[in-house]
Amino acid sequence: MPKAEYSLIKDAPRSIETIVERKEGAHGREYRLTHRTQGWEPAGSMVRLREHDGWAVLFTLDDSTHGQWFRTETEARIRLALWTKV
Repeated sequence: MPKAEYSLIKDAPRSIETIVERKEGAHGREYRLTHRTQGWEPAGSMVRLREHDGWAVLFTLDDSTHGQWFRTETEARIRLALWTKV
């Protein structure tokens, strides 16, 4: 995965993360179906190139984000349905 310094990509397209859907699951935890576009994204003190769009099901536990990333929306929606079955 290509990496660069922030100053070298200041005019390059950035990856944009959008929450598409929110659902409640076990223990009242909120799960988020998330889409992220291709482009440059933060990676600590550097940036890395996300070479394709991605889908995720994410949740927050103890002030930390957890979850799983997928290549397709269908895969992510299947995981969301499994994790939000109460």
